[in-house]
Order: sequence, then C-alpha cells, then structure tokens
Amino acid sequence: KSFRLQELLSQRVAEAVRESSEAAILEMKDSILKELDYQFRLQGEREEELQEKLLRMQEEHFAQLDAILREKNDRRKKRLWGGDVTANISVLGDLWSRWQWRGSCTLLIF
Repeated sequence: KSFRLQELLSQRVAEAVRESSEAAILEMKDSILKELDYQFRLQGEREEELQEKLLRMQEEHFAQLDAILREKNDRRKKRLWGGDVTANISVLGDLWSRWQWRGSCTLLIF
C-alpha cells in the first residue's frame, strides 16, 4: 500500500509540476511576444525617424545646390550682359534696328 500511495503522490506531483510548468511557459511566451512586439515597434519608429531625417538632409542639400547654381547663373549673366539686363536689351534693340535699316548682312558679335 505504501508503494501504491507513493506512486499516486508521485504522479500527482508530476502532474502539478507539469501544469504549473505549462502555465509558466504560456506566461513566458506571452511576455516574450509582447517584448518582441515592443522592440519591433521601436525599431520601426527609429527607421521612420532616420528616413525623415535623411529626406530633410536631402531637401536641404538640393536647396543649397539650387541656390549655388542660381547664384552662379546670375554671376554669368552679369558678366555676359554687364550688369543691367534691361539696359542691354534696349541696346540690342537699337543695334537690331540699325542693322535692319542698313539692310546689311553683317553678323554682330558681342
């Protein structure tokens, strides 16, 4: 009888340990899944912030590049036209009318 009782107690203890282990495993599984979800969400947010920062840096870079190109173009125009573009247009108009009046086929080089 004592052997049978010992066997029965052993089975009950093993069953209780198994059930508590399963509960602990399920609890740990839920905890791990929640932590993984949190970490993935943080990683996604960090990647999104980096993408936004990269986009802002690219926009700033292209704005600076645009400003440099515009400034260079303005300097080139001033060098070619001698500063005041509207005055140079009227001078060109006068030259054109003189050239047409003469009826000449001479090529004007500036």
